Amino acid sequence: MPQRTLPDLPWISRSEFSASDEAPSEVALTPDELRELSRRMQMIREDERKVIARELHDELGQQLTALRLGLMHLQLDATSQQPELKPAFEHLTRQLGATIAMSRDMVTKLRPAALDMGLETALEWLVEQFQRTTRISCRLIQHCHQLELDDYTAIALFRIAQEALNNIAKHAHATDVRIVLHRTEDPMLLMCIRDNGIGFEVQQKTQSSYGLIGIRERVSTLNGQLYLFSARGQGTHLEVQLPLENS
Repeated sequence: MPQRTLPDLPWISRSEFSASDEAPSEVALTPDELRELSRRMQMIREDERKVIARELHDELGQQLTALRLGLMHLQLDATSQQPELKPAFEHLTRQLGATIAMSRDMVTKLRPAALDMGLETALEWLVEQFQRTTRISCRLIQHCHQLELDDYTAIALFRIAQEALNNIAKHAHATDVRIVLHRTEDPMLLMCIRDNGIGFEVQQKTQSSYGLIGIRERVSTLNGQLYLFSARGQGTHLEVQLPLENS
């Protein structure tokens, strides 16, 4: 398949998301109250992910490791007397190994350890994982270093990038992806995610994509702005603008 370069996207299709797009609630909450409520719900969700990931790693991980050691000893004793049992033990060992790998993958998906090392490190890990699992070229370009962000902001930006890459892997048919972090003098933090995929009609997609709706909600809780640029055959450019004084 020939490689496609990233084109200059025409800024003719633009959709800006804001909290005002949400349907009115029966309880008359202000936009600030809605943002705070959504922020707290996201924090609760992340705390739950962290707890479940820790329990899977500590409790289930220890049990599976002990089971593997026990199976190894049992295999040595049994096959020394009954060699014909060796294929059955090898099959069980492979199944147990796959289960251990699956549990580790679940822990990573719930709460990557790289999140505890800052946004830049977490995004580097995300890019590496994306390339390894999809074989799609992906680069992280940082025009700012050692960002001082609170935990919620860092995690929210990581989840936004994670969801955007998931969408690219599933729908874009892209061969090249770039994630750019840039700090302006305002000060604003810009995170841009761009691919050279097939693109789509923005207005149609944003009303039906749960992934984009989730991204919009996260950006809203950060008092930021979300812009989406795309056109058929021209790839997609997603941009988050975040005021740093609120992070």
